[in-house]
Order: sequence, then C-alpha cells, then structure tokens
Amino acid sequence: MNSHSNESRKGTIAVSLTNYLDSGCIVAGASGLTLWAQEFGLSDFAVGLLGAISANAFGSAIGALIGGNLADRFGRKFIYTYNMLLYMAGTILIIFAQNYFMLFAGFLVTGLSVGAGVPATWTYISETADAGQRAHNIGLSQFAWSLGPAIIFTLGVILSPLGLLGNRILFVTVFIDAFIAWKMQRKLRESADWQQEKERQALADKPTHPYRLLFSSRINIKATE
Repeated sequence: MNSHSNESRKGTIAVSLTNYLDSGCIVAGASGLTLWAQEFGLSDFAVGLLGAISANAFGSAIGALIGGNLADRFGRKFIYTYNMLLYMAGTILIIFAQNYFMLFAGFLVTGLSVGAGVPATWTYISETADAGQRAHNIGLSQFAWSLGPAIIFTLGVILSPLGLLGNRILFVTVFIDAFIAWKMQRKLRESADWQQEKERQALADKPTHPYRLLFSSRINIKATE
C-alpha cells in the first residue's frame, strides 16, 4: 500500500467517526426522551419539539445546509477543526441539563453539528480516496454509521437501571468519543481537490493587465509584425 492510500485510509477512519457519532447521538437522544419528560414534566408538544430539532430531523437538515456551504467556502478541514467542538458543547448541555431550556439547546446544537458534518464527510472521502478505493471507503464510513446505533443502544440497555443518570452517562461516553474524533480530525490534510479549485477560482477572478490581454491575442501579435 502506497503512502497516499495509507493516508486516505487513515482519513476515512477519522471522518467516519463523525458518522458513528451522528447515528449514536440519534439513539442516545431518543432513548432518553421519556426519562427527560418525566424529570421536567414535559408535555407531548415539548417532547415532540425536542425530536423535531434533534439530530434526526430539522436540526440536522439546517446543519447540513450550513455545513455544506461552509465546507465549500472555507474547506473540508474547517469543518473538522470546529464541528466536533460544537458537538461536544451540545452533549455537555444535555449531560448537565437542569431544565427544559438547557435540554432544548443541547438537542439543537448537537442536531446542527450532526447535519454540518454530513456533507463534509462524504465529500472528503470521495475527494481523497484513490479511484479504485472510493466506493470501498464510502462503504467503510457507512459501516461506522451502522455501528453507532448498535453500540449506543447496547450501552443504553446496560445503563437503563440507573434511569435518567444512565442517559446522562450515555452522553458522557458520546462526549469522550467526540473528543477522540476531534483530536484525530484536526490532523487531517485539506482536500487537494478543494485547494486546486480555490486556486483556479483565484486565478479566474484575478484582473488581467490591459497590456497582457493585448499581447495574449494572436491576432494582435500578427498585426504588429
């Protein structure tokens, strides 16, 4: 395996942790809704609102729109430098939630973070993979997404006797995983495809000096001969 393939594989694993955390966050949040409703005496509407702005609904959708735009403007590495910090902030709000407002903010922030990471993940994998490994790497990332619910659900079952404390601890494990992912993703190199496109755009937008434009035309050059 050459150095580029090895680097591509490491990059795929690093960004695939985002997929694991995305799906894991959905399961962790859903598994605790009933417990949070009992703790804060929430109405059906309040519980439904939490689900609507979570990582599995509108919060994720809005985050994807924002994240896709930011990834195109500032690069894929920009997302991987800051997005996991946003994710961790959301999980901290949920872990220490003392009222509905804190819980709502935590669900919203994690939802936005989950959505923001999706466009960058698939794009980065596609752009950095070798031509013969592109589908394989995307499949590996999708496998990580599938692992999230399985692992988080299992942990949730183990922690369920603790009630709401168990759900808080479940988000602690998610926070730790997010911190590990952030440490790995900060070391990623920027996508070469994105860098080349930005350089091409910069050259295209650069104003051309009138004399350079004059002598770049073959017709003008022949006329002076």
